[in-house]
Amino acid sequence: MDSVCPKCGRSGSKVVREIGSRRYVYYRHYNPETKGVSYCYVGPLDGYVRVEALHDLELTNIEDQDYIETAINSLLKAVRKLGNKSNLEYDAALEEVLTKLFAHLSSHREAVERAFKRAFQA
Repeated sequence: MDSVCPKCGRSGSKVVREIGSRRYVYYRHYNPETKGVSYCYVGPLDGYVRVEALHDLELTNIEDQDYIETAINSLLKAVRKLGNKSNLEYDAALEEVLTKLFAHLSSHREAVERAFKRAFQA
């Protein structure tokens, strides 16, 4: 069954190959003009074993990763950690995080303003 390859965006079939004791995800692309087949490597089926314990970001194959959700969860975790500090430290850290976030979102000002209106509507 064809689906969209998360690496290149072309239509393809998901293929799982076993190499040694590990399984890896590829997408198989068929070119009807040349009658040839090509593959895109997506990543290990079960994630990366050696580095997962070293940091908070979970490494998986590319088709499983939701980068926005990962970033939001990392920010929420940082804010929760700061919740144990004094109000001044918490406010200063939260202001720094939001300032950096808004700087990156400046090209989407209207969407940010709409989100704030919804969030702070009483």
